[in-house]
Amino acid sequence: MLCALLSNNIVIEVRDMSEDDLSTPNAANHWSQAVDVTNDNPTPGVGWIFNGSKIMPPDGITAKKSMVLTKLALRQRMTLPELIAIYTARSTNPVISILLDNLASASFIDLERSDTISGTMYLASQGLITLQRAQEILTTPPTATELYRE
Repeated sequence: MLCALLSNNIVIEVRDMSEDDLSTPNAANHWSQAVDVTNDNPTPGVGWIFNGSKIMPPDGITAKKSMVLTKLALRQRMTLPELIAIYTARSTNPVISILLDNLASASFIDLERSDTISGTMYLASQGLITLQRAQEILTTPPTATELYRE
């Protein structure tokens, strides 16, 4: 799980930890508490403050939600009829074929990248999804299960 390590209620490090890591006291007693932030979006960073129930950015820092999701999450944002239309169009439209190949080659999908936006809008321009659906797909922040984590 992804944990924020705290010292005096300040995040000093964010790292992956196992249950064993959490149960073994830190030899240097470097951190006093670990908080599971696996599903937090945005992911807390060093210097963020734990208020007893939630980790917040320090004053003056605006946290932005990640718009990066898994490839499967992008596919699951589309309905079965939309996917059928897209895959059917692949055989007659080389641009659709390229978009699908790019999706297969990607490690993740960043909804704010220009190529993601233009590709999704291209699907709408071809009538494979509606403009409203394209906007929903591109602007809805990822849920905890959709969020891509390195």
